[in-house]
Amino acid sequence: MRNEITYLLGNGNFKKMVKGAQSDPFSGVIGTFMGRDALALAVSYLALKPNDTVLLPAYLCREVLRPFLGKTMVIFYDIRPDLTVDPEEIRLKLSGAAIRMMFIINYFGFLQPYREEIKKICKERDVILIEDCAHSLLTEDSGKTGDLSIYSFRKIIPVPDGGGLKMNSGGRAVPAVFYPKIYSNVLSVLIILKSLLKVRAEMFSRAGQANRTEERAPGATDVQTNRRILPLSSFAYNGIGNTSFADVIGRRRRDYLYWQEMAERTHRFTPVFRDLLPGVCPLGFPVTVNDRDSVKSRLLEKGILLKIHWHLPGEVGSDFVHSHHLSRQTITFPVYPELSGRERQEIERLFAS
Repeated sequence: MRNEITYLLGNGNFKKMVKGAQSDPFSGVIGTFMGRDALALAVSYLALKPNDTVLLPAYLCREVLRPFLGKTMVIFYDIRPDLTVDPEEIRLKLSGAAIRMMFIINYFGFLQPYREEIKKICKERDVILIEDCAHSLLTEDSGKTGDLSIYSFRKIIPVPDGGGLKMNSGGRAVPAVFYPKIYSNVLSVLIILKSLLKVRAEMFSRAGQANRTEERAPGATDVQTNRRILPLSSFAYNGIGNTSFADVIGRRRRDYLYWQEMAERTHRFTPVFRDLLPGVCPLGFPVTVNDRDSVKSRLLEKGILLKIHWHLPGEVGSDFVHSHHLSRQTITFPVYPELSGRERQEIERLFAS
């Protein structure tokens, strides 16, 4: 749904990407080309073995699950209907198995409200806690809970690529082995060209381009033996360093509040989160709709693609009731910079009818 040309090249964004960065707001973060590269780097750092066990939320996308499949044992925990993690369920899960690592997600920019209690539970049992901040990059206090934190810059900031890994606990340094930055810079140029040409084919996606680069570049090895990963591109680094975070946060919050007011007015859908808390920079406005797939199809006919977070991987069993319910009924309304005036009108017209 995102207008990639406006997103990457409009509002002076392209100039920000080619101009030297004025600041380095994420100086303690290891920059990677994509969020999945940061996660792969974290898995490599942990050196998980086949007999190790990791605890993941059942409400997740395949990209989060992928680095663990076939490399270690995975068990899941369910989340509540409001996307919060129940500390008592975590305590029960950690008591019933020898868990090496636990993963929490700050869904749609909202931090987990019981994160400090969960951190304490993990610490008491010597369990490493990874905090996924891909949705919550600019939310206040995001990334301060986990022993390791994962970021995705491009989901929130108008840049063509960008993920990151941050170490919040002591210990050995992360042994990052990168491809030359020229690889990432070339891929960023291709992403911008794809936007200009309005190419939507999967082979030209960020993931598709990154996969082919990694296959062709020399020196690739298995993730468990510190395989090379793609670094953050120069364009993304500059764009991050020249972007007004206050402006991004303000625009995203204003769009979120627009949808919240519409929900209260029409009563045609139910927001997943009751209130937009202070300090939250939202990824989007998630709602539950009984006829979700019908709504999605009707808007697609008008050229509007609303995102679904997420279609759950097949490995997630049917006993995770809340996660499957959310997967079947949740759809995400866009906020800046993915939201245009026409799209807002079409969505509002559909739910007002």
